[in-house]
Amino acid sequence: MNANEKRRNVCSKCIIVTGIHSKTPFDQIQPIFPESRCGQPLISAGLSMSDNGSWILKFPTNKDARSYIDKKYVNCSEGHLVVSPCDCPCDIPEQWILDENDSVPPCEEVNSQGRPATRVGFIPAEHLLQQLTDMGFSKDDSIKGLFHTGNRDAHVATDWIINYKDKDSGLPFPMLQNPVLPYQNAHNFPPVPMLDPRYSPQGIVFPPRPQCPGYPIGYHQNVRIQSPAYQIPTVLRQHSVENPSVSKDSAVNVTVHPQQDSPRQKSQQTNIVQNIVQKEIPEKSKAIKVTNLPVETTEENLRLFFENERRSGGGDVDDVTYDSHNASAVVTFVEDNVVETILARSPLQFLKADIGVEIYKRKVHVDSRKDLNQEHCLSKDISSCVVEVRGVKTSTQQMALQYYFEGKHGADEDIKHIDFDEEKNIYLLTFESESAVDKIVGKTHTIDKALLEVRKYVPPDRYPNKVLVKDIKSTVSKEGLINYLEGRTKFDVDDVNFSESDPSTAVVTFCEEIQIDEIQQACEKKSLEKVKLQIKPVIVSNCIIVSEFSEKTTDNSLEYYFDNKRKSGVERVANVQMENGYCLVYFEDPNDAENACQRSHTIDNCQLKVEMFYECLGPPSSEAKEDVEYVTTDIQPLILSNVNPTVLQFLIHSGTSQDIVSRNMNEIHANITWPSSTFEPIKIECSLSRDNPDIKQIAETWEQDVRFCFEKLIRDITVQRHYTVREIWKGVLDEMNAQQIKDTDSAIISFNNEACEIHVVGQKSFVLQISNKIERILTEKTDEVNKTRQLICDDVTIEPFQQSILQNINFWSDMENKYPELEIDVLMTKPMVKLKGMISDINMVKMEMYAKLSCVKQHTFGKVSLDYIKFLSQPKVETLIKNEIKACGICGIWELDNNRITIYAFTADDTTAIENIFKNKIICMKISVEDQNKTLCYSKDWKQFVENIKQEYQDNNIFIQITSHHGQEIMILCTAQIEAKTIRERIQDFIFENGRSEQTIHFSAHQMKFIKLRHQDKIDLAKMHLQANNVDVDFEPDCIVVKGNKKGKKAAMDELAPIIKLMQSQMKKEDVRPKVPGGLGFGSAVASFIAEDGQSVMVLCCDISGLDVDVIVSPADQQLSNSGGLSKIIAEEGGTHIQRECKDYRRSHGLLNEGEVFSTSPGTLKCKMVVHAVGPVWQKIKSNEKIMTKCVYAILSEADIKHFQTVAIPALSTGTSKYPIDEAANTIALAVRGYFRKYPDSSLKTVYLCDIAAKVADIFVNAASRIFKSSDKRPTTSRGGRDGLTVAQHIPQIEVVIKDLAQMQVDVIVNTTSQDLQLDQSGAVSASLLKHGGKSILQECQRQHRGTLLDFGAIAVTTGGSLKCKFIFHGALPEWKRDGSSLQILSKFIINCMVTATQRRCTSIAFPSIGTGRLNYPPGEVANEMFKSVGQYFQNPLQAFQNSATIQQNMTHLYGGLMSNRQLYQQQQQHVPTVKEVHFVLYHKDVTTITAFDDEEARRQPKASVDGEAVSKPKVSTRRKDRLS
Repeated sequence: MNANEKRRNVCSKCIIVTGIHSKTPFDQIQPIFPESRCGQPLISAGLSMSDNGSWILKFPTNKDARSYIDKKYVNCSEGHLVVSPCDCPCDIPEQWILDENDSVPPCEEVNSQGRPATRVGFIPAEHLLQQLTDMGFSKDDSIKGLFHTGNRDAHVATDWIINYKDKDSGLPFPMLQNPVLPYQNAHNFPPVPMLDPRYSPQGIVFPPRPQCPGYPIGYHQNVRIQSPAYQIPTVLRQHSVENPSVSKDSAVNVTVHPQQDSPRQKSQQTNIVQNIVQKEIPEKSKAIKVTNLPVETTEENLRLFFENERRSGGGDVDDVTYDSHNASAVVTFVEDNVVETILARSPLQFLKADIGVEIYKRKVHVDSRKDLNQEHCLSKDISSCVVEVRGVKTSTQQMALQYYFEGKHGADEDIKHIDFDEEKNIYLLTFESESAVDKIVGKTHTIDKALLEVRKYVPPDRYPNKVLVKDIKSTVSKEGLINYLEGRTKFDVDDVNFSESDPSTAVVTFCEEIQIDEIQQACEKKSLEKVKLQIKPVIVSNCIIVSEFSEKTTDNSLEYYFDNKRKSGVERVANVQMENGYCLVYFEDPNDAENACQRSHTIDNCQLKVEMFYECLGPPSSEAKEDVEYVTTDIQPLILSNVNPTVLQFLIHSGTSQDIVSRNMNEIHANITWPSSTFEPIKIECSLSRDNPDIKQIAETWEQDVRFCFEKLIRDITVQRHYTVREIWKGVLDEMNAQQIKDTDSAIISFNNEACEIHVVGQKSFVLQISNKIERILTEKTDEVNKTRQLICDDVTIEPFQQSILQNINFWSDMENKYPELEIDVLMTKPMVKLKGMISDINMVKMEMYAKLSCVKQHTFGKVSLDYIKFLSQPKVETLIKNEIKACGICGIWELDNNRITIYAFTADDTTAIENIFKNKIICMKISVEDQNKTLCYSKDWKQFVENIKQEYQDNNIFIQITSHHGQEIMILCTAQIEAKTIRERIQDFIFENGRSEQTIHFSAHQMKFIKLRHQDKIDLAKMHLQANNVDVDFEPDCIVVKGNKKGKKAAMDELAPIIKLMQSQMKKEDVRPKVPGGLGFGSAVASFIAEDGQSVMVLCCDISGLDVDVIVSPADQQLSNSGGLSKIIAEEGGTHIQRECKDYRRSHGLLNEGEVFSTSPGTLKCKMVVHAVGPVWQKIKSNEKIMTKCVYAILSEADIKHFQTVAIPALSTGTSKYPIDEAANTIALAVRGYFRKYPDSSLKTVYLCDIAAKVADIFVNAASRIFKSSDKRPTTSRGGRDGLTVAQHIPQIEVVIKDLAQMQVDVIVNTTSQDLQLDQSGAVSASLLKHGGKSILQECQRQHRGTLLDFGAIAVTTGGSLKCKFIFHGALPEWKRDGSSLQILSKFIINCMVTATQRRCTSIAFPSIGTGRLNYPPGEVANEMFKSVGQYFQNPLQAFQNSATIQQNMTHLYGGLMSNRQLYQQQQQHVPTVKEVHFVLYHKDVTTITAFDDEEARRQPKASVDGEAVSKPKVSTRRKDRLS
């Protein structure tokens, strides 16, 4: 790699960053670009620094640099940084070029496929150690070998282990006497930094590496390595190769030991010496770098100047590379002695300006990496030493491949070089001898678990007089290419064949045999139209292209013709491939293909066109043209909206600059439309024509090219800002007018009279000229003021938030320390800072202040309530938020204005983080209050309740604000999320306990008449007694309405129960029956429930067609025929209107799909609307449930849209559709709950689940009891059946105990933990059991369930350890979900525990409050589910046994294997519950859970039946044993 190539290589690893102040140190820039290695300001000598300057940064690989170039912009504390590629190699500092060592690249590169490229350099020590251990060496030997050889190369360490391991005396180096150890511990693996020593941080010195036998000397090419200072008992043979490019002191000494050298070591050392001789060939520099060039410089002016010996002392110029952006150039001369003459005459004057001249050094380097295509010219004797390796993984490093095939599993010989074909994924390994190839061919080889295919390499033949030329510009003609090649190579060109699919590629045929390397070198020295051509060999082709044949000519006709030597002159056709408009004919012998092209051919009276087909040129013309047809020129216009407004303002007013940009844009097929103001974007449209031969290539990269070109053009437009003080402002403006410093077409000047600022924007050279004049005026005026008055005062006005954020970062304190003579007075009463001191100091402080404030980002998030603003304005809450922001390491503030919070910070990420702090630390919850409870928010009880909550949490540093808005809504603001949820539940409970609600007792009109006629006196007396307790009883035509709080309603029901009981008995005797069955609680009502948002869900056992509700649902078929079942009954009772509307709908809209509904008028029914719903037909698939849910949603939505309040739904699809009744009931109930959750503001107040069959009504009750909460109304059925809410008589004693679970003396203790049974990492219950029971419990869990996860609801059984129990049942539950799935798993787990306890003949079991801890289960839901699940088990233990998820595990554990169906049946029949005591154990500090279980236990107390029949009493103990105060 020569100097120019190396400079371009470094240039590809660099980027230009615009927007960083030139005085910013690199250690502040490096964190923004963490992969960067070094950097410096991109400022030419003699130019003043701009506060918006540019930096050049260098990265270890071009991939790192490209990652930032693709981003184009980087946001940081420095502001909005613009990133662009480094497109001028002469900007690269000379030291960076010298540091670019070819043999030790500082960082690994990758090829186009992402595979690590061939490299010899620093490999992490752990990788080398792994490679040695994979070769079969022990870890100790591997560490010693790497240590003795410097941790550089695995095969060098291998040599040392093989040759010196047994001779190692334990000293750090072999045969070493009285050594000085470079590391503290000789045999420990040395901590070698994985960085190139050339990039070592300042102050860090890497320890010297001794030169040992086999150590690669190439790593120290520029360092003189002294021989070890010890006596060697053998005669040494010393070879010294001196590097002429360095002084004698830096020569490289190569020392070898002839007595100890193995053949492999000799070969390696010889290669090392050869590499040094080849890679360090000295060459006198023929190039100079010229800096500080004036603006009017051109390449032609430079060439003429340096060819004038009288003025510059130069000579003939070979090449000039000029960079106008940085005012520098690289000039290359034909002769090498010219550079010394020019340097001797330095300094030079060019165009009346002093210019800088320095040597531009180059090193000749032979790149060790070769293109695989060039290896096709291997001679036969060399190719016999080459193997072809296929099947290597893309993740496998090339170094690992080399280590493997050089090791004992491979050839056990050195590999000369490795070549890689990226397209075919083929490696070519070249060895020293053919014997190495014979060793590895035929064997099985595996690397990285990939089976490799290894075979001898047979190089393809190439044309001796043909080359493939790439990267030809579209403007180059055939004649121009021939003239260029003949001029550069001195060979005559016979013909040129261009690729029709890729015009930048051509096959060139010379008149005589050529050497590809010579052609390549000749083209590298001189570019063709500023592009260097790539030269590749051409593989011999055995294929011809046949075209211009008749349409009736087939591929068989062509094959028979060219296979007939008598007609075509050729034979032996291998294959024929007919394409669109042409045909490819392949021959067995390539000579036949060439002979066929030299003859004329006629088939079907058509003269054929026959040409050679070269695979490297791509498809023929027909396919290429076809591709072009797909290239569209309708490219969307490019909209540039992020252009700097100041720069855009200049471009709008500068016609010259517009012309320059437009002209450059036109060259890349782009038309630019300039906006009329800075608020409008720039529009760039594509002007690419279909006639352009390069349309495909240009269209693919048009947008990228336009962006790059535009950014490059506006990079020359710079902005300079000048700051001053009020005292000299007028004098500065007067002097500028006197010197006629005004706007020009190349630069414009703007003034900010308020801040005393001058902005200059325009072309860089003109801006610098104007800025220099302004700086001189400012300096003169400043000096004048300083002479007259040393100290001045200046008042700087800033925004309040700016003042706060500067105070937050201690800006003014830093300025006082930095400028001790400056007095700074920060006024807190108003946003102003008074500065008193020297003008220069004041200007610097203002400059730094504005630079800091320009980086501040602003973010406003939505409107907040006045209550939120009031809460946030509290000093304690404000301090809490500030402390949280500081704890996150963020510097930011906020402002409250117009119900909005505006956040200010130095990065956008910080503003987002502060917003998240607000959302996480201030929890806002709202509770709606019904109209009837508005007055509750003004009561003394409410005020005392709120005050008690505040006092309760104030001691815990939790701040709370509870406000009610006119009694309609209650807002909770809290600084802790969990506590906020608890407070919301407490407030809801308070409203439920003290708020007024209605309870309705339904009767028919006939019954109500009977009640008023016979019992009016009793009713009036009851109303008088209840009014004293603030309870109202109203008599409606068909019901009795009780209004009051919870306590009052209970008293009312107790008062009315005997009266209603008496009335019912009399109505029964007198045969008074309700015309409409379904009155809640009396008659046909089964149960009543409450949804989460207060809606009622009632289960009725009645005829749905007679209900007096708003909406009745009719189960329909897809034809709406109403021909059977309930739909027929509803249609008949509703009259002809319903049937007629159904027929009209079917005639106009067709059939209904499953899950869809259609509504009609009610006809003669008492309801207001009938909804015909098509439920799913049962097919035992998951989609049934989705369709049923969709159907219920559609029903409720249809009623909700028309603002109805009540709807009655039957058991859909359970008739002719064969849908299981229990499945349908569960899905319908879940859908009702889901709809109310999704639409909490629905107009629907009551949903009736109805069926005329008592069995179906019971199933509805069971489903609803699992999903909804039970209401206060305790209806009983007329049949006296169970409602699922109370416990049957045979349930044993359930005892609620407040005690430590670990102290319980029972047979079984139940514990909930994580699925992996890590008791020591689970909740408080597991920790307590483990503490009192011992670690044997944990060990038993790990032994029985090692490596497996426990299913949710399943049980793992262990012994009790040191606890007072026989067994512990461990289970796992999921986190709480509102869809009811969590409660189902909880019920399953409890029933499994009961079944397993009976299987083990246990009589007592203790449960904790399951899930109320870290799983966030609501205590009320848990209490209800635990009582209910225990009751369900004892009501049907055989069914529970059959459905238990753990029964199979228990049976396997008990009987040692799986049971047969017969055994399982016998166990089921013998399953009689043995548990006599059930304990619910609660923690004494968990007040919420204790309250929930108390309420649930009280709710399940037996009540007197209103119809006189006895209700079974549950055996629930109200006595608390060992209760703690």
